[in-house]
Amino acid sequence: MQGLLIAIGVALCYLPFHLLLFAGFQNQLGGKPVKRIWLGLTYVLNYGVFFLCSMLEFYLVVNWLIFAVVLVGEVAVLFRQSVLSNLFLGVGGAVVGLSANVFTRCVTGMLLDRPLQVFDAREYEGIANVKRYPIAAGFLLAALLIWVLLRAARKRKGATIHKDPSSLRFIASLTSAIFAYLMLNLLIFSTPTNDFIIKLWGIKNALCALTSFFIGLRYAAEESRLHDYRLRSDSVREELVVRRVQEAALEKSAYVDQLTGCYNREYAVRLLDGLTRKPEPFLLCFADLDGLKAVNDRLGHAYGDRYITATAHLFSEVLEDERDTLCRYGGDEFLLFLFERDQEDAHDQIRAIAKALQDCSYSSECPFAMSASYGIVAYEKGKSAGELLQEADQRMYESKRERPHRGLESKGE
Repeated sequence: MQGLLIAIGVALCYLPFHLLLFAGFQNQLGGKPVKRIWLGLTYVLNYGVFFLCSMLEFYLVVNWLIFAVVLVGEVAVLFRQSVLSNLFLGVGGAVVGLSANVFTRCVTGMLLDRPLQVFDAREYEGIANVKRYPIAAGFLLAALLIWVLLRAARKRKGATIHKDPSSLRFIASLTSAIFAYLMLNLLIFSTPTNDFIIKLWGIKNALCALTSFFIGLRYAAEESRLHDYRLRSDSVREELVVRRVQEAALEKSAYVDQLTGCYNREYAVRLLDGLTRKPEPFLLCFADLDGLKAVNDRLGHAYGDRYITATAHLFSEVLEDERDTLCRYGGDEFLLFLFERDQEDAHDQIRAIAKALQDCSYSSECPFAMSASYGIVAYEKGKSAGELLQEADQRMYESKRERPHRGLESKGE
């Protein structure tokens, strides 16, 4: 009867450890809580394993190895995680439980002045075995340690270790090494000598194992949090790059003429206004196509578009400096912004372009006369955008009056 009551008492002490252990698994993995029926079944199974191993008088090494394997299997079945996650959680639970049990057995041995052999899993003839009391205390201490861990986890929310492969490999390896270290230290419970130093050594080993496990867990959590921050940072950076590309595309579509591919009137106005606010010199060329309306009226807008695109293509050959810009200012008007060249060179280049445009007249693609009138002015500090544009426009009309356009006359007329 006394033995049954002791067994029930130890089982009740194991219960908070079991519940908090699975709460710790749940905290690590997230998702839905484990159903009560599974908590009950695993509780019966785990304590049954402990009780059976005790009855069979296995060595402590065998007992805790079986318990660790059972925990790993339960995690795998209930949570369906990776092998490393199952190993870390199952063996980690065994590390906490075993460390607490080694500690309470050694402390009890000191208090009762008994050799550690009486706290082994086996019954020794002629020696009163009092292992049940430190076992019960060990489960309660393990429950307290897990409760502390859960409290700390609630205060430090962040990315889970299980989403960072590097941190998971580290903590799974460390936990396995600590468990192996504790298993070797269980050999002290086979010694029949009542040596205080051995008991102190056992306490030291238990505390070192727990400290190493907690520090490793904290380090892995911080590394996984940093890993999560890096992933989020990369994601935000990628989003910013995509957004900038989209904004550039939108800006381009807003400021680019769809027919010619050069900048449009809105961009020309914006650029001219910005340049006239700076002391940097530049040349402004105002060009106008001769007879575009006649081409549109007689042959249709498709031929007028060919006239415009051919002119834009030729004018783009003038662009040398990376800042040089060609804009379609109106239906038949173009603006050229030219840098790093004098006015005479610019006149020669534009004149050559106008000549090339005339030479393309009456081709199969453009069966009509083509020519352009233009005016070039140099920016002088103090001139406004409107004044500069008006001066270039006047010079363009002077050029147009000097050379009247022949319209749609045939080449032989």
